[in-house]
Amino acid sequence: MKSRPSSSRGPADFENLAAVIVLFRPDQSVTRNISAVASQVDTVFIVDNSPAADSQLIENLSSQHRVLHSGQNLGLGAAYNLACQHAIDLGYEWIILLDQDTELHGDYRARMSSIFAEWSTMNETEIGIAAPNFRNSQSPPSDAGPQTTVAHSVDAAVSSGSLVNLSAWSHLGGFREDFFIDYVDTEFCRRLIAGGYSVAMSADVLMSHGMGHPALNQVLGYRRYTSNYPAWRHYFIARNFVLTVKASLQGGDWIWAARETRRRIKFSLLTAVMEPDRREKLAATARGCADGIRGRVTCNPVPHN
Repeated sequence: MKSRPSSSRGPADFENLAAVIVLFRPDQSVTRNISAVASQVDTVFIVDNSPAADSQLIENLSSQHRVLHSGQNLGLGAAYNLACQHAIDLGYEWIILLDQDTELHGDYRARMSSIFAEWSTMNETEIGIAAPNFRNSQSPPSDAGPQTTVAHSVDAAVSSGSLVNLSAWSHLGGFREDFFIDYVDTEFCRRLIAGGYSVAMSADVLMSHGMGHPALNQVLGYRRYTSNYPAWRHYFIARNFVLTVKASLQGGDWIWAARETRRRIKFSLLTAVMEPDRREKLAATARGCADGIRGRVTCNPVPHN
């Protein structure tokens, strides 16, 4: 890997800040999430991965929004890369990544600014991604527990809601577009850390974000919420997990690889025991693992309907 460029200033004052929201066949409720981020940034890039643009949604947008309509489902990695390059071309140094089901809290900008203020006094490494803690809007409310620090270093962060250092993005060559959706964020974070950057997370819950379709399942008295992803998501999760872990092992990061492997095994066991359509999902997992081992990334099982 080429050497990391000299550290740039952190956006403690957020003089210029962009955001990107990736859409796929959104309903009109997405306008609330767009408004929530528009009030906190200077430019909002909207990458629409839908087969056809939503003319009513576009008509309701202001000049602050820049719609980048792809005309096909490019996946998250390609959509993020498209917006990141546009942001750099306009002179931005930082960009917020957002899915259509993510809503930022009103104090996001101020609280994220405090991360950089604290980080600069306690750490020498440059932040590659700063991520907020979040509440899964698809799950019942839970007690997040005591919060003792403003920010801390993590192994990886969910992309949606994250603040990305565009210099680091450019240095690393962007997100992997062949990953399409799952592990796009984790793989990028692992490359950031290997490249000498930090991944920082706020202790504060600063957004609501939907993950999967959680349902409470019970087996022999054991009750547990599981994600209930469709089978095609299990394929991407398994394939991209294998590819990411392989890269980590090649880089000598055995500890993270072992932890992530243990987490994936637990995920698959819960799917096998507690979720419907388990045979289809486990078969997709097996295909994903096989393709990951072979390094095959051309298969895309996303339904077209």
